[in-house]
Order: sequence, then C-alpha cells, then structure tokens
Amino acid sequence: MTQKRYCFLGIMILIVVAFLAACSDSIDNLAGVTPTTPPDSPELRAAQTQTVAVLLGSIPTPVVPPADVIAAARQKQYTFNFRVTADSGDQIEFVPPDKIHYITSGSEVIVIAGTAYIKNVDTWKKDENDQGAALVQRYTTMAGGQEKVSDPYYAGVDIVNGKPMWVYTYKGTIKTDTDLITDMYRIWVGVEDGLPYKVNWEAMGTPTILIYEYDPNIKVRIPDY
Repeated sequence: MTQKRYCFLGIMILIVVAFLAACSDSIDNLAGVTPTTPPDSPELRAAQTQTVAVLLGSIPTPVVPPADVIAAARQKQYTFNFRVTADSGDQIEFVPPDKIHYITSGSEVIVIAGTAYIKNVDTWKKDENDQGAALVQRYTTMAGGQEKVSDPYYAGVDIVNGKPMWVYTYKGTIKTDTDLITDMYRIWVGVEDGLPYKVNWEAMGTPTILIYEYDPNIKVRIPDY
C-alpha cells in the first residue's frame, strides 16, 4: 500500500507541475489564437483574460505570515546576481557579496569591496575620498531591503513576466543621517522561488517602480582607469 500511495502522490505532483507549466506557457501561446489574429482583436483580449484568470486561480494562498515572506524575500535577493531597473531608467547591478554597479544618465559608479570607481563622461577614476561605504549604503537602499517593515498586508495574487506572484503592501522606514523616512511599498514575491520581482515604492507621494532580474551572467568588475 505504501508504494502505491507514493506512486499516486508522485503522479499527482507531476500533473500539478505540468498544469502550472502549461498555464505559464499559455501566456505567450494562447489557445485558439493564430499568428494572423490582430493584436487588438476581441478574440485575443478574451483569450488573454481567460488565460490569466486560469493562472491566477491556480496560485495557492500563502500560509507564511506577510512579515516573514517580505523579510525572507529581501534577504534572499542579495544572495543572487541581480539587476534592478527603475522606471526612470536608472539601474543597479549587484553581485554578492560586495560588488555594485550603478548606472544613471550621464554617469556610472562601481563599488567593489568598499572601493569606489566613478565614471565622468568616458573616463573612470578611482575614488580618493573614501566614499565607498556611503555609496554602498545609498545603492542598497535604492535596491531595497534596508527599510524597516511595519503594517505588512497580503494583497492578493498577480502575474509578472508569466510568473505567479504573491503581492504584499507595507510601510517601510529608512533611517537617514538626519531623519526617519516612512514610505508605502507594494512588493511582488515569486510563489516558486520567494524572490522579489517588482516593487512599487511611493516616496512622498511620488511612485517609483522597480523591476528585478536575476541572472548569474551579471558581472561587476574593476574598470580600467
């Protein structure tokens, strides 16, 4: 009986995994929609809506308290090579344990093991003012996870890039040199891996959207200077 039970459970797990994979794939390959279907046609919109509804309905309700999910996601993100892109176009690349590449319009900064390298126009220069620690604090604050979480709340489910997400809201408090600043956050955490994939950060009424990518091929190296 024990062997039959394990066999049955194994078959059921495979069926569930296959179903979730099919739902994910169907975001890009909608059933009943041909390559000649107009991109704004009612048929395509209906198929997309139905597919998303099926996938959303398959996402289980989390059993872990919201505060624990958020804390684990924020801690886990810094164990991966990742890139976070703001809707302003600014980017931060992080390679654990201590490599950061900040890219914004007209300038770049690389910090490795506490030493900063600053690019001005086309020329890199090693920082001589010992700004490395301050820059690391600044950029990790921007990348998220440094805020103190309060009032966490499970807000429901969503899909980001075909991946099922749990969505949470919370208040995040950041300590600056002179003050404590509390802002509202909404975070999308991957159901399958527990990583943050999207954050809506509303600072003083101004929203900032952050999108996270995890890629082992992201590298941060000392520039030629």
